[in-house]
Amino acid sequence: VYMGLASDWLGETSVAKRCLERAMSIFPIGKMDPITELHVAKLMVRCGQINEAQTVFETVWSAWGRERDQVQLALYPELLPLALALFEATQEDRYHHAAEEIGDWYVAEQNTDGSFPFAPRSTEVPYIRGTGKILEVLACMPERYRESLERGLSYVSRFQYTEANSFHIPLAQQMEFLGGFRHDM
Repeated sequence: VYMGLASDWLGETSVAKRCLERAMSIFPIGKMDPITELHVAKLMVRCGQINEAQTVFETVWSAWGRERDQVQLALYPELLPLALALFEATQEDRYHHAAEEIGDWYVAEQNTDGSFPFAPRSTEVPYIRGTGKILEVLACMPERYRESLERGLSYVSRFQYTEANSFHIPLAQQMEFLGGFRHDM
């Protein structure tokens, strides 16, 4: 899916379409987790399969609406960029409003330290990967979510390997880790 999106971005539409076909053969819609289906649907939009992408969006949007008080937060953030892609493709305001609703919900779930919980009102320790995924999609609307992004990036940066905090990594491997992140703490 990522190769297809990158291929489309590079203007290689035929490669993007082949990647979509391959993804659909491996990950049939309706049998995947939400985040994977949403990634495939983004590629559908890029390949001109708007109706199919709308169907995926509506299905996942409905599930998110029913389950949002108990979902794993990192499974649904891709709703936001898909909604924006569908808005761009169709100019239907409902998709832009959906993107804002999704983003606003995520911001409301953000912890005061900038992290995002595993699930709504979860007392579990937040994890970097989920926080990073949510920040990635909020960055699709940087003006609207600037404050949330700044808090989140401040939180994530505390887990980035630097020379000062990588003393426990063998010296021979330290350069491979610098700049990377400790995830899932």
